Amino acid sequence: MQTTTLTLIVAGLVLSLIGLAVYSRRSAERARATGYNLGYDDAESSNADLAQYQAAEILRLQNQLATNRAEQSQQVDAIMQDCDARIAIYAARALSAEDITTLQVANKQLALAAETYSNFKLLDQTRFAATVHGRLEQLITRLKEAHGSSNALELAEQAQPNGKSWLVYGPEGCGKTKNARAIANALGLTDILDDWQPGMQAPTTKTLVLTNSTGPFEPFSRRLLSFEQAMSLPAVKAQMEAAA
Repeated sequence: MQTTTLTLIVAGLVLSLIGLAVYSRRSAERARATGYNLGYDDAESSNADLAQYQAAEILRLQNQLATNRAEQSQQVDAIMQDCDARIAIYAARALSAEDITTLQVANKQLALAAETYSNFKLLDQTRFAATVHGRLEQLITRLKEAHGSSNALELAEQAQPNGKSWLVYGPEGCGKTKNARAIANALGLTDILDDWQPGMQAPTTKTLVLTNSTGPFEPFSRRLLSFEQAMSLPAVKAQMEAAA
């Protein structure tokens, strides 16, 4: 009887230990599963937060880019309107050297505007600004030539007898040599040097220098006239009329 009771007690203990082991194992598995799920949920939540932040940042940058483009466009438009206004003002009066310099500064701003438009991939605005820049560049060149010629004519009309030498240029056969004496007299010069070429020495005073070269005309910078300009001098016209 005692043996049977002891056997039953041992069997009960064994079963209890087995049950405890099974319970512990299942509890551990549930804990691992719960931990995994929690970790997965945390990671998923973190990724969602990151995606939301990145989307908001992209939207912010897009809005900033649009704002920058609008501000840049307004600045460029203001520059171009200023250029148009200046051109309109200058067209109504004679230009000075300072005016031409101001136009050059404005034209540099147009070049900057074209570059800015190009950086923003605004093709139509880039073409427009570049076209206006090119046309204004040509206008400035013509104005500089006209201004220089006007100054030269004014200086020629005020030439003193036996003063500094002058250069008159024109194509071969245009009449430079034939009319050289009348031109020299009008400029107060006594000597004539024909067929001068760039690089050759030239008298600095008293001499009318003639050339069929197209330039450059160093050392002549201010005292040079085209043949047509020289023939338009009042003193030359007077001599031509007297000889007729």
